[in-house]
Amino acid sequence: MATQTKSQSGTGKMKLTADRITDAYVKYLLTEGHPPASVFAFADMIGISERDFYNFFSSFEALEESLWTGMMLKTLLSVRADENYAGFSAREKLLSFYYIHLEVLRERRSFVAMQWPKFKMQLRTPKQLEGYKAAFLQYAKDIVAEGI
Repeated sequence: MATQTKSQSGTGKMKLTADRITDAYVKYLLTEGHPPASVFAFADMIGISERDFYNFFSSFEALEESLWTGMMLKTLLSVRADENYAGFSAREKLLSFYYIHLEVLRERRSFVAMQWPKFKMQLRTPKQLEGYKAAFLQYAKDIVAEGI
């Protein structure tokens, strides 16, 4: 859920953002049931050039990693934005995190439900979840250290 923006000068079109590309990708996955055949076909379908896609993401895998990491970062920002959060115990902070994270995941419930089964069958962390996992582990490490 990157917030990068690239303007399309002189075209009068809506600003191209990573979020716009990500939303179109998720919509494609949910309506078609599979990833697009190629970046070229996907970019053409959403009315951008292949180059525009590559300005934001190096592949569909990178796009998915950005999406998952973005959901974790959105959770962390929401948790820390709560004015009462600083006064919570480590246990309350973790419970607050879990509650808010479930709410963030619910925003993309269909996407999460579609993607999760393929991840749980793997023996190691899928590339798409590496940033997501790293952000969570750092947060958990901080909470544990605070609790100790």
